[in-house]
Amino acid sequence: MAPEWIFLDVGWTIVDETRPQRDRLAKALKASGTGGGLTPRKLFDAYRKGLHEFARDPFVDVLATLGIPAADRPKFPYDHDLEGLFPDVVPALKRLSARAKLGILANQGPGLEGRMERHGIAGHFAVILGSGDEGMQKPEGRFFAYALRQAACLPGAALMVGDRIDRDIGPAKAAGWRTARLLRGPHAKQAPRNEGERADIEVRSLLELADILEGAGATEREGRRGKGILPIDEQGRITAWPVKVAEKKAVLEHLASFFAAGRDYSERQVNAVIAAHHTFGDICMLRRELISRRLLAREDDGRRYWKKGG
Repeated sequence: MAPEWIFLDVGWTIVDETRPQRDRLAKALKASGTGGGLTPRKLFDAYRKGLHEFARDPFVDVLATLGIPAADRPKFPYDHDLEGLFPDVVPALKRLSARAKLGILANQGPGLEGRMERHGIAGHFAVILGSGDEGMQKPEGRFFAYALRQAACLPGAALMVGDRIDRDIGPAKAAGWRTARLLRGPHAKQAPRNEGERADIEVRSLLELADILEGAGATEREGRRGKGILPIDEQGRITAWPVKVAEKKAVLEHLASFFAAGRDYSERQVNAVIAAHHTFGDICMLRRELISRRLLAREDDGRRYWKKGG
């Protein structure tokens, strides 16, 4: 079932922070007078590695390698004017806003709404909550609770979309939200440290997320012909594998509706869609049944899947 509210993170989700981060690292390198073949790109690689490893403040760690104390961090401010939207943001927001109400929940400096206006996308969001403006930040549970109050939304009807498993996925799941992890930016290589940090679905773009949610919406529009008979819960998840052939066919057609026609999927992406829409933990069986019943097709080496007829 499509969510009622979708809350998005900002850094590496909506805006690309590569240029401003490299800019401040370049200024720190120049101020340090350090040589040794160091470049802003190499420093950015070290910064990114710190993010992979859940460092508390990887920027301060990089400053330390330049001999700059943590107390001097404010001398190298982040320049929001160097940010840019990812190419998929505008078309994805148009599609997502047709499916649910949109909000922003992000750790950002003061003035977040004004920056979203300058990017031309503020109008897509009914709620814009930045840590610098609200006096609380992720992963604090109270920030997620505050967002729900502002949206008048129940936890199970909210979807958190972000790139960080420690600040977006983990705390959102703990608060009872549904979660979608966006695999881009320096946090894409973070590995979940426990099941609580494993997102319900993983996508590589916001357009991919729109594809998935539009599939869910199509299922809802078609009605609930099998509800009360088929093993499908209120969230549209398959709860058991039926015995009768006709019921198996109906369940698989329901599952296939979550795949978008006209696009390719990797096996990992297929598994993510299946995982998000069933509860009994047999991804391999369901994937095999989708193939054998010709609802999905795949290349012989399993590297590419697509929805039959699309």
